[in-house]
Amino acid sequence: MSVGLFPRLRRAAVDQLLDRLQPASRGSAFALASSLPDAVYYAPTGGTKISSSQLTGIRSAILEIAKRAGYPKPPGRAQAAEFDTEVSIRLTEIANTDNGEFQRDDVWACIATVLLPDLVIWRFSLEARERFHGGIRNAFQRLWLRGRILDRGEGHPDRWELLRSLTEDALVQITERPSISSSKVLSIALAEGWLSASRKYGVGKMEDLMRKVTLQIRLQNEIQHLPSMPPDELKGLLDQLFDNAAERSGLEVA
Repeated sequence: MSVGLFPRLRRAAVDQLLDRLQPASRGSAFALASSLPDAVYYAPTGGTKISSSQLTGIRSAILEIAKRAGYPKPPGRAQAAEFDTEVSIRLTEIANTDNGEFQRDDVWACIATVLLPDLVIWRFSLEARERFHGGIRNAFQRLWLRGRILDRGEGHPDRWELLRSLTEDALVQITERPSISSSKVLSIALAEGWLSASRKYGVGKMEDLMRKVTLQIRLQNEIQHLPSMPPDELKGLLDQLFDNAAERSGLEVA
C-alpha cells in the first residue's frame, strides 16, 4: 500500500471531537466521509495527501481484526491481546510505515480519533483520553511501535514470535522505556532474553524478573552503550541478568 501525507490532529481538537460523543452514542464512530473534520491538517510540503480510499482500506483491515477478536462485544483479556498483536503486525506490514509521518504524535491522534474511534472505545473506553491523544499511550501508536522494534525481519522463519509470545507487561517494559525502545537492537535482545528465560522459569514468574532486568539494563546502558556490543555478548549479558534475577528470587528452572 503506497502512502503519502497523513491527516493530523492537534491535542485540543482531539478533546473537542471527543466531547461531541455523547453517552448515548459511545458505541458509534465518527463517519469517515469524503471530507475530514475541519480541525484536520497536513504537512504543507513533502508529499501527496493520502487518499480517502487508502484511509478506508486501513480502517477496514483493522476493523476486520477487531471482529475476529469479538467486536462489538467487549473483549476479554485474551481477545484484547490477540487484537493488539494482530494490529501490530498489520501496521508494520503496511508499506512505507517507516516514513516520517508515523513518527508524529498528531498523525496517530487523528488515526485514533477520526479513523478508528469506535475501536479505541471498544478496546479501552471513551474516558481513556490518553488512548486518543498522540504518544506512547495512543491505542494504535503503541502497537505500531511494538511491531516496528520487535520485528525479526521478513527472512526470519518465525518473524512475529516475540510479539505473539511476550506478555503485556513485558511489552510495556520495552516499549514505554525510551532508553530501550529507541534501539531496535536492544529491544529485540531484551525480548529474546525474556523469551529464553520464560522457557526456563515459566511465563507466570516473568513479571518480577522482567522489571528487575529492565531496571538493570537502563542503568547499565547509561554507562555502556549496550546496542554496540557484539550480538553474542549482549545475549550472554541478558541471559545472565535474567538468571541472576531468578536466583535472587529463589526461582528454579521449571
